[in-house]
Amino acid sequence: MMVSMNYLLLTIDYELFGYGNYLGDVIHHIINPAKQLIGLSEKYGIPFTFYFEIEEYIKFEKHSHRLKKNLGYDPAKMIFDNLQEIINSGNDVQLHVHPEWHRATYNNDKWFLCLNENTVDSLYKDQADTTNFIRSRKEIIETITSKSHKLHKIVAFRAGGFNARPALKLLPALRKNGIVFESSLVKGLYQKSPLGFVDYRKCPADKTLWRVDDDICMENELGLIYEIPIYSIFKRRFRHLTYNKIRTKTSKDIPKNKKIDFLKQLNINNPAKLIKYLMQKAPVKMDIHNQSPKYLINLLNAAIGSGHASSFPNIFVAIGHTKEHNEMNCKAIEQFLQKLPIIPDLQIITFTQLYNIFQDQGYIK
Repeated sequence: MMVSMNYLLLTIDYELFGYGNYLGDVIHHIINPAKQLIGLSEKYGIPFTFYFEIEEYIKFEKHSHRLKKNLGYDPAKMIFDNLQEIINSGNDVQLHVHPEWHRATYNNDKWFLCLNENTVDSLYKDQADTTNFIRSRKEIIETITSKSHKLHKIVAFRAGGFNARPALKLLPALRKNGIVFESSLVKGLYQKSPLGFVDYRKCPADKTLWRVDDDICMENELGLIYEIPIYSIFKRRFRHLTYNKIRTKTSKDIPKNKKIDFLKQLNINNPAKLIKYLMQKAPVKMDIHNQSPKYLINLLNAAIGSGHASSFPNIFVAIGHTKEHNEMNCKAIEQFLQKLPIIPDLQIITFTQLYNIFQDQGYIK
């Protein structure tokens, strides 16, 4: 039987930048953006799920004395307090891991990340170690959030840089630790970056979620984990290049090396390569920090109207990043939130709420 209910999950990756000489500032690129998003959530009664990047926090705790001396504040303490605000305001916190931070070092007031370790599977040789790694990260977050909500649990995971494959050790580790939702995949995404190689060109095309066992791209009806991809549509790249995206990627809040990378990707100094690049097809994500309110609403309406081959509810995951938050797109996000109630048969929920719904409907064993 087809299920007509539509659910939207507004997810925010809570993190600094992943590579380069300057990785960002915790207050400017995490805390202040999160506070503004909390304010919007409370104003409109619409919750966000914050995917908390745990490895940065662990390093900030380890070097808290030096960081406080160098920065004038304690990043780990500020994040801890901010997570209480997130939970107390009715928003959600789930697990996000950038493996390159796991063995990062802090020398001469600078972070050195291990970019060759860019998947959870790359961190340890043994399954037991990988399972314990996920367990410890889950426990750290639940210990933090328990200060405000004793029953809060980690039930969802997102890989840094969307880079979850291979997941031969990751998926069993999630399963063993009671994490039932994985949301790293972007349908059709094929990219090489300093954060690794991602290939999601072959996956179920007509579904908004599917069960998986040992590969997030392959449906397995016996799988105990649900892959819920970040919603996207396949279009030529020039349709990605919206005014909002250009403003966001080149704003004063973005590190110089990231702006250079963005402009290099466009090949702006070579018109022929630029045209070729813009005419290529690629996935356009439902990204609340890079798309206009009108575009997002049209995308959501089209997604709901297209129908999906599944016995599960239609679930659409939007993404955003604290590090890309600025005054311009904050106003755009507010306009988007204002428009959401006009869409019929749509509920905006968190991953914790989705877990409860799936439990009630018998989708979780």
